[in-house]
Amino acid sequence: MAAISIVLLLAILILHFKTVFLFGLFSAHQAGANDITTLYFPSRFFFGNSLRTGEFPLWNNNMFLGFPIHAEGQGGFFYPLNIIFAIFPQWIAYNYIFLMHVFLGGFFMYLFLREIKLKKIPSLLSSFIFIFSGFFACHAEHMNLFNSCIWIPLGFLFVLKKQYLCLSLIFALQLLTGFPQIAFYSGIILFFWQIFNIRKFKEIVRLFLSSILGILIAFCQVLPTIELIPHSIRSKGINPHDMFSWGYYLKDMLLFIHPYIFGNPVLGTYTRKDSIFCENCVFIGIMTILLVILSIIKNKSLGVKRIGFFAGLSIGIIVFLLVFPIISDLVLYIPGFKFFRLPQRFLVFIVFSLSILAAYGFQSLKRLKIPVLFIILLELINFGSGYNKVLDMEYFNIPYSVKFLKKDADIFRVFVLDAGKKAWISNYVLSTMPETNYISQKGYLNYLPPNTNIIFDIPVLNIYSPLKVVDDSEYSELAKSNVKYILSSANLSDKEFVLAEKIYLPLFLPSLKIYKNRNYFSHAFFEDEKKQKKESLRILQYSSNKVKIEKNINFAGTVTLLDFNYPGWSVFVDGSSSKMYTANAMTRSVKVSRSSKKIDFIFLSESFIVGVWISIFAIFVVFCVLGIFDYENTCY
Repeated sequence: MAAISIVLLLAILILHFKTVFLFGLFSAHQAGANDITTLYFPSRFFFGNSLRTGEFPLWNNNMFLGFPIHAEGQGGFFYPLNIIFAIFPQWIAYNYIFLMHVFLGGFFMYLFLREIKLKKIPSLLSSFIFIFSGFFACHAEHMNLFNSCIWIPLGFLFVLKKQYLCLSLIFALQLLTGFPQIAFYSGIILFFWQIFNIRKFKEIVRLFLSSILGILIAFCQVLPTIELIPHSIRSKGINPHDMFSWGYYLKDMLLFIHPYIFGNPVLGTYTRKDSIFCENCVFIGIMTILLVILSIIKNKSLGVKRIGFFAGLSIGIIVFLLVFPIISDLVLYIPGFKFFRLPQRFLVFIVFSLSILAAYGFQSLKRLKIPVLFIILLELINFGSGYNKVLDMEYFNIPYSVKFLKKDADIFRVFVLDAGKKAWISNYVLSTMPETNYISQKGYLNYLPPNTNIIFDIPVLNIYSPLKVVDDSEYSELAKSNVKYILSSANLSDKEFVLAEKIYLPLFLPSLKIYKNRNYFSHAFFEDEKKQKKESLRILQYSSNKVKIEKNINFAGTVTLLDFNYPGWSVFVDGSSSKMYTANAMTRSVKVSRSSKKIDFIFLSESFIVGVWISIFAIFVVFCVLGIFDYENTCY
């Protein structure tokens, strides 16, 4: 174990030197606006800040009209290893969480390979191929997916050893990372692995029960997400356009050996419209492929049945992806499939399988082992070196647009209107050139790309989430009465919007115009019963899970708060529970009497409470069973 640990740590040190020594925030292939800065880091930034203030991050006022950020799941707030976000500065925690999972992925792979009787050096090589493959390099910016995938080898290991309680913990961890798609796919693939190894109905039932127990352990996350889905754009499943617009084609198999044959996305030369580079690239190198072929050719002499299984699994997944557009109507009838896009994520199991086959091929070599090992390491490190960038934390210095908005002491919301994606396209083009990348990205930050506003504590209507409540096309209508400022890349001719500030940005980025919305009245306001009197109300407290409003008007009527009326929110008028209504299709309102003075909106999700208790009970069951049936401290 010491050998694999040392080798993995050395490889991580060489490949991710800047991340290890905190030169900046790990940013994968591009420093600037990517999924790290607009999705994963902001949610964890909020997570860390919330825990430090003594609140669990159930709700975020800075996203949309308020958003159930825990229910959305991308933050992975119950994933055990994420607790370090509450201990260290968030960007340092982010770096070390990533590095930790790179190490664990390789280490878990090594444990599995040793269990199936591969020798130490082939196991070491296979672990390296697996965790430093193109799949993991390209998905390094997708923290939840990356973290979920590293548990796959342990899933195979526990099925093989019939350790079903431990397997349930693997399913739970994959769900708690915030990426249920990999847990779903793992369940399918492990079923075939179970059939291959143990063809007993009783064992298949145990596998099924372990997956159910895993879901129950993760119910603190699963139940709130189930509650959110009907309110989201995925209430009826994935939009077919999103599922099929980027496919996997026969020519994509060339990416196994030549990752940039169709261009390099970092340099802006990857121009294919039919696929996403990071989803289809599973580069493992020419030498690895040759070892895979060698293992299949020598299968009879090696006498290893598992070679046939992993070869068959790889071929089966490739065929499935190639014919998916044809059979999709049938596949979508299978429970679960309609909620996930990009079936190319099955490719992780091909990388897993080919890594194992390469180990068998390497083990069968009689000579030239050192040159082969050297070539594989060189190929993977050379490719991975393009995905090890860091972002100087100076990038997150407060941009000028935020400084301007902060001058307004009111509570309000902002809408970003980038007509024709003019600013986004300009920044994308400029970011492909090394000499303009950072300057462009830093300037573009003034547009507050969705979710980056969380870091600057600016409420923005736009949101980047797979479970967002409305489609992007609906923002403009919502913005008419719910936002005070509009950040626009174009000039607005509507007389209801008054130009308040114009910010000239570097290079060819379009200047940012900040407009004030004349239709906006107040974030919280009172309206009498006859709708003749409308008064702004003072907000005494505006925290994530509680809003306190003061009413000093001696009239009966309605109090409206321009925040999303989502299940779990309740309202108390002068300490007494009252009925909450939905105003303007989405926001909260409550009827008040002439004498009413204090209105409190409180968020306490029943799905969260029930989910936590179910998780606690499921974990209790696991430990009870282990305590009763396992006197030697090994998994059942």
